[in-house]
Amino acid sequence: MRITDRCPDANCGVDLGGAPAADIMGNRVGRYYGEWEFVSCEGVDGVWGDSTSIWVKEGASEFWSIIQVRNPKDMVKGVAIYGIDTRDFYELEMVVGTENFWTVPKNVLQTDNRYRVVVKYRTGTDDEWKIKGSDLAVPEANLYLYEHRE
Repeated sequence: MRITDRCPDANCGVDLGGAPAADIMGNRVGRYYGEWEFVSCEGVDGVWGDSTSIWVKEGASEFWSIIQVRNPKDMVKGVAIYGIDTRDFYELEMVVGTENFWTVPKNVLQTDNRYRVVVKYRTGTDDEWKIKGSDLAVPEANLYLYEHRE
């Protein structure tokens, strides 16, 4: 089963909402205890493909944006933005109370300068997008990795 987020409270652990939870727990509602471990989804048919993307949250603008890594090959440990046209460097902060949403600095959103957006995984591997800063200000943009490599 692929789990991509955690419950919002510190006592819960992982969120098994939806169909996968029904497969495990049936129709019963509540908290269940068990063991789990992170495993990479890279190369697993039906679970991971070449569709990892950076999704820009609805409501984004040149003044505010958060992004989410969708269909990652493993647990996302961090996201960083490196200037290609500048010497800028930003280690993005995870949005409090969410899982895998990251705040983009306003000055990145307000320029067409090119950046390397690097997603860092638990396994120590990285994925890298090359995009314009203003691309991260477009609401609901889905920036696929395979379209933004050079």
